[in-house]
Amino acid sequence: MADKKVALTLFNLLRREPENAFFILDKTEVYLSQVEEKERLLHLFKNLLFLLELEAKNRTVKVTSSFRLSDKLLNQIKQIVGAEKETLIEESIDPDLIGGFVANYNHKLYDASLRLRLNLLYKQLVN
Repeated sequence: MADKKVALTLFNLLRREPENAFFILDKTEVYLSQVEEKERLLHLFKNLLFLLELEAKNRTVKVTSSFRLSDKLLNQIKQIVGAEKETLIEESIDPDLIGGFVANYNHKLYDASLRLRLNLLYKQLVN
C-alpha cells in the first residue's frame, strides 16, 4: 500500500510540475537506488505506469462518426469538448450513427449524432 502512495505522489508531482520532471525523476532514482527490495521497486513502477496510462486515456478525445472526419472538423470537436491543442484524438467509424459524431473526453460523453436526434424525435412522436 505504501508503494501506491509513493507512485501516486510521484505522479501528482510530475503532473503539477512538468518543467521539473528531470529533477523529480533524478531524486526518485536516488530514492529507488536505496530501496533494497527489488519486488517493491517493481510494484512502484507498475503503479506509476498504471497511473500514467490512465492519465493518457483521460487526455485522449475519442471521436466516433459515420465517416472519416477532416482534420479541421476534428480540431473543432477538440474545441467543443474543451481539450487542449496537444490532446490526441482517437477516431473510429460507426455507420450506424448515420451522421454527426459522438465524442468522449475526460469522462464526459458529447453526443451530436443523427441517431440520437432521430431517437429523440421518435420518442416525442410516440408520446
